[in-house]
Amino acid sequence: LVRNLLLDHRLAGEFGHVQKVGYLPDTFGHISQMPQILKLFDILYAMLFRGLDEGEFNSELWWRSPDGSQVLIRHLPTDMGYGNASALPEEKDEAAADLICLARYEVRRAASSVLLAMNGMDHLSARPDLPALLQKANQTACSEFFFQQTSLETYFAHLANALNGKELQMVSGELRDANRTAERDNRLLPHVLSSRMYLKQQNERAENLLERWAEPWSALAWLDGAEYPQAFLDKAWEWLLQNHAHDSIGGCSVDAVHSQMETRFTWASEIAEGITQESFDLFARQIDLSGLKEDEAALVVFNTLPFPVEAGITVDIDLWDFFVKRVALLHWQKDYAENETESTAEFPEIFQQRVRRYWYNDPVVLPETGYRGLRIRPLGSEESLAVQLESAQRGYVLRPFVSGPATERRGDRVRVSFLGMLPACGYQVYAVKPLQTPNKCEVVSLPHNVLENEFLRVRIDPNGTLSIDDKKNGETYTSLGYFEDGSDCGDAYNYSNAAQERLENSLGCATRISRLEAGPAVQRYIIEYDWSLPARLDKSRQRRVKDRVTCPLSVNLSLAQGTPRLDLRVDFDNRVLDHRLRMVFPSDVKTDRSYASEAFDVVEHPIRVIPVPASAWVEDAPTTFPLQDWIDLSDGRRGLCLIVRGLPEYEVL
Repeated sequence: LVRNLLLDHRLAGEFGHVQKVGYLPDTFGHISQMPQILKLFDILYAMLFRGLDEGEFNSELWWRSPDGSQVLIRHLPTDMGYGNASALPEEKDEAAADLICLARYEVRRAASSVLLAMNGMDHLSARPDLPALLQKANQTACSEFFFQQTSLETYFAHLANALNGKELQMVSGELRDANRTAERDNRLLPHVLSSRMYLKQQNERAENLLERWAEPWSALAWLDGAEYPQAFLDKAWEWLLQNHAHDSIGGCSVDAVHSQMETRFTWASEIAEGITQESFDLFARQIDLSGLKEDEAALVVFNTLPFPVEAGITVDIDLWDFFVKRVALLHWQKDYAENETESTAEFPEIFQQRVRRYWYNDPVVLPETGYRGLRIRPLGSEESLAVQLESAQRGYVLRPFVSGPATERRGDRVRVSFLGMLPACGYQVYAVKPLQTPNKCEVVSLPHNVLENEFLRVRIDPNGTLSIDDKKNGETYTSLGYFEDGSDCGDAYNYSNAAQERLENSLGCATRISRLEAGPAVQRYIIEYDWSLPARLDKSRQRRVKDRVTCPLSVNLSLAQGTPRLDLRVDFDNRVLDHRLRMVFPSDVKTDRSYASEAFDVVEHPIRVIPVPASAWVEDAPTTFPLQDWIDLSDGRRGLCLIVRGLPEYEVL
């Protein structure tokens, strides 16, 4: 939102003027700190539609943020929205009569004599005969009303002058209520939060790359004399912001719209990744590597967090073929020459020479260029770290020259884990040496299906759920992380289960539980399911069919030393239609509130929502809520927090 307003001001300024009005007519709910953001841009007025039930409110009222900032808002008519004058007839007399009727209707909710008729909207082109139509309306209205075509900025100036300090009603914080007023149709459409979830995940990744990697490290590189990549960052933000229109990021448009979004997310992420890599390369070239030995390469691990990390970390190391061969050559001892005096040699050396000569016809003995392990030490220390080699795969990278063709580097990408110590917003250099001997880490001695560090003890139960002991306060949490799958016959705006629901869960599924790592830095397990689910809804869309399809599902668990959290990665191969998949974490926390991280705020949500009266029903009051990074339940003594990446909707049952 901040970046959007910054870009808006720059672009509008290029046209000569910025209208200082927060135009929020069709957003599917509003964040609590929106008034604060608007005020910081010197925007004192806003207009909105969804998320605020009409109730007993006037059209004009104050909207206050948790920090105390407030803006004057015009709440648009909840049964006509932001186009209340968009359907005027072609015939001028008829259109004039409609405008007068609209004005008499708007007086009902108005707190002042200044009313608002919205003729334009995003589905219509401008009406060229509007001035003549208004002239006719003024003639017909006589002195009852005066109609004037103007800008929203001028409208709010007249409104503020007419109110002249009049006391108005106040609304506060997040605005996400459903319609509760009879004969109105103010739909919130809350479940866009999880429509096309893949878009939300791509969005989170692009935002994270820009906000937390590309920009801060570019700023640090600029302080060190590098040119700041402003144009590239602006272009990346432009691609990203083009995806943030409500019907785009909401996931409620046609497939073609969202295919183009994926391309923009890719472009924004590629720019951010490239800029980050350039900043890292710049720093790496300036690091004093005089402490490296001839057979070592430097590994630089960056920490973007504002606090130090002392914990098990996992990194990918590229071992280029030319480097591994060079290290091997350094340790190559050539055969004795024919004229070399053998009397000075020890007998084992003489024996080996005779064997090579008479058994193998004395071929050239080349060094073995493979490796079986890695030695890693912090630069400046001779003490080797305990290194877990987790995987290795062949790969290559093209590195362009300053001019001319690219050079291809081939090698192995090796994933390793070790106990790292990274300074806040800084980096640590490690010396890496290939070894002919394998790494033999001390294996953490634990019962099967158990992960444990100094903070947590995690047990994987036979049905795939988790039991976690909090070693700090003695609390235990059980049956965490099972899966629930139900029907969905709704649309891209709203979830709706089928009339004849069959809610299934993974608690009865057979599981395969395998230990992947049990080293001193990181412990890993994988839980695998072959979950059979109904293939689709039937033609009536009232029930799920009896045909079933197996959908592979896996959960990777990682517990690092020094980290008071359990990391989960879920992979689900979706082969069925018309359903909603959720992961469930029973907390046993007794509370009536949940708390979620949102834009510049921690927002409190009720667990039991007040239902919509039948007389006013157009949709249910939402029981699912937005989150940006985490959601927490706590009773003041025990609590459970889930931290997520790109999953912006949750529910407390």
